[in-house]
Amino acid sequence: MLVLILFSLLCLGVAITFTVLDIWYLSLLAIIYCRWRLASPKTKVLEESIRYNWVLPSDLDHLWHMNNGRFARKADFARYWYMLSCGLMQTIWNNKHSTMMTSSSWRFRRSLKLWERFAIRTRMLCWDDHAFYLEQQFISCQDGFVHAVVLVQHHIIGMSPSEVIQTLYGRQVRLPNLSQRAQQRGERQESGERGER
Repeated sequence: MLVLILFSLLCLGVAITFTVLDIWYLSLLAIIYCRWRLASPKTKVLEESIRYNWVLPSDLDHLWHMNNGRFARKADFARYWYMLSCGLMQTIWNNKHSTMMTSSSWRFRRSLKLWERFAIRTRMLCWDDHAFYLEQQFISCQDGFVHAVVLVQHHIIGMSPSEVIQTLYGRQVRLPNLSQRAQQRGERQESGERGER
């Protein structure tokens, strides 16, 4: 009888926890952090980070393609992976500061279907006195088509992005040339459009 009561209380506790907290989101964050600690190769700030994923049944909306909210959620995980891999997040945390996404701009080009495999390519475009600016692309693993692009502004609370970079590398790092980065982005979009045709 006592075992049954304890088991019932455990089930009730789990149900309340899943109701109040987004356990799957927190679990995936923990997995990304542990995987980075154990196995991930380190990348540089101006290098691209690629994270592979696929469309699950829980990602679908009533039209049977990936919901726009799921695009944002998967972009979050890819961005966390990038910021952990290149050391930005640890540098900010070690200095007792934090970061938050303050704006994003999305362009959806084609839907993603159930079980479709795709890659999320994350890269740093530039930074200024207040924020990092990143670009993320959702790219089909089947034909290389760019399904969606998001531009993200990540504000640093407590220190400037230049200070974060200087602390991370122990020296000043030149800002990337935006015209060259924009040209590379344009070339990638053109190749994606050719893939669509």
